[in-house]
Amino acid sequence: MKNTCLITLLFAGFIINILKSQNLVPNPSFEDTINCPDGTSQVTKAKYWNDLSNTPDYFNACSIIWEASVPENFAGYQDAHTGVAYMGMYCYSTVQLYREIIGANLLTPLTIGQKYYVNLKACMGYRQFGANTTAATNKLGVLLTTQNFTS
Repeated sequence: MKNTCLITLLFAGFIINILKSQNLVPNPSFEDTINCPDGTSQVTKAKYWNDLSNTPDYFNACSIIWEASVPENFAGYQDAHTGVAYMGMYCYSTVQLYREIIGANLLTPLTIGQKYYVNLKACMGYRQFGANTTAATNKLGVLLTTQNFTS
């Protein structure tokens, strides 16, 4: 039996806590595009973002096909938290070790000893792809590393 979780990442934010908050994530709401998605699995069409594992999806209202559009697409119906774009990814599968992961380089390096806060908005995709394919996760996370990521 396959249980899969589709998470729609509505807004990714990484905020430094100083007198004036600063977002260190480039294009945190995924709206700055290189090109509008004309298919699924096109994370790199959002400026600064990369698909690091498998085939996560980029959804934007400018898409010419409904599967990658906002608010309705192949994963269901969801308005963007801000603007007109978001990312979607499968975060868990019991059939095989399968994760979809996105990533971006921060705008500035982090400082040792400085306190940082991570904030993101996520929701569960809800369109049924078959029996038992919708499940939630309690292990959505963020990895900060100076090494190149490999899945």
